[in-house]
This record gives sequence, structure tokens and C-alpha cells, in this order.
Amino acid sequence: MTKTYSLRIVGMTCGGCVHSVEAALRHVAGVDSAQVNLLTESASVTTSNGLQPGALIAAVRRAGYDAELAPISGQTARLEDDAGTREKLRRNRQVLIQAVMFAL
Repeated sequence: MTKTYSLRIVGMTCGGCVHSVEAALRHVAGVDSAQVNLLTESASVTTSNGLQPGALIAAVRRAGYDAELAPISGQTARLEDDAGTREKLRRNRQVLIQAVMFAL
């Protein structure tokens, strides 16, 4: 029986982080595929042998990041509605503006 889990990943900052998390998830016995998205800070993992999500979360934590099981897709909040994401985007925008001003 194939099952797909969605995880929220915390602490990724670059493509190398994405690669590390994907590699950690793919090395868990029973994982068929793992896709990690840096922008949404999420991972989608397909398993085939009744693997428990705790094993996936433990693998991500061993790789140096934090993870939690994401809510069911119908219950997920939009990216724009997430207050933490809005704050992070605001800070990143400020850093970008400062960097452009410094470069000029």
C-alpha cells in the first residue's frame, strides 16, 4: 500500500539544505520517493511498506533540520496567510533593499 506524507521542514536556507534533506529521507528504508521544496519549506514523501512518519522526522533531524507532519492538504493554510512566512518575507525584503542600496 502506497502512502504519501507531507512534512514541514524548518531550518533550510539553500539548495544544499534541500539536497541534504532529500538524501536523508531517501535513505530511510521503505521510502520510494522524496521531494523537498525550499520555498514552501515542505517535503512530500511516498512510502510503500507502512513506514511511520516518526522515522521520516527522525531522519530529517539527524540531517540537522527540524520537521513535523504537515496537516492534511485540505486543512493547510495558504502561504500568504501564515504570519511567520509573512514576517520572514518582510525581513528578507529589507535585507534585499539594504544590499541593493549598498551595491549602488
